[in-house]
Amino acid sequence: MARERLWIERQLATISGIEVFPSRANFLLLRMTKHECTAAGIVHQLARRNILIRDCSNFAGLGKQFVRVAIRRREENRRLIAALADVVGRKRL
Repeated sequence: MARERLWIERQLATISGIEVFPSRANFLLLRMTKHECTAAGIVHQLARRNILIRDCSNFAGLGKQFVRVAIRRREENRRLIAALADVVGRKRL
């Protein structure tokens, strides 16, 4: 789990518009840094692709830009990364 978490953290960090918060759990907290990207919008767009993530906008101290993603198997993580890159923004070069 730790190795996969580190891998997905690094991959998500390459997507423009996403801030990744370090974690030791089996999920990661993400903040959408583009003002037009809200947790509700991201959750909706990913759900249309059969990818479920958690809207964290109702968590105390967090706002409408926060979501939580689970650490899964590599192939599922690749699907998540590709979908987020498509929905949120292009990967940084």
